[in-house]
Amino acid sequence: MGQPLCWSIIEGRFVNGCAEGYCKQTYKKEAEGDGQESYEGEFHNGKHHGQGAYYYEDGTYHRGSFKEGYEHGVGYYYNPKNNKTWVGEFDKNRKKKGCRLIDGELYNKE
Repeated sequence: MGQPLCWSIIEGRFVNGCAEGYCKQTYKKEAEGDGQESYEGEFHNGKHHGQGAYYYEDGTYHRGSFKEGYEHGVGYYYNPKNNKTWVGEFDKNRKKKGCRLIDGELYNKE
């Protein structure tokens, strides 16, 4: 069995066929029962770039800076399974040394 098909819808402004400025992107998966992921924030040349929030299907999310599609710069990452939030700097989706793990959630999506 192959990978389920995945596609997305981007709502916002486009320049030369690429998302630009503040937009919302919702990912859809073809396989039944799969959750939904989304990004809301700034885009540049069709990539997540600037301030935004990425919500994963398992309930975790990252809020903060993005660069060329990566979690990059200051931000925080919340995991509801252990009710902990990583706070600090990220470099291409990786937590940099010096990030702090704190109890609880800093921001509630709802």
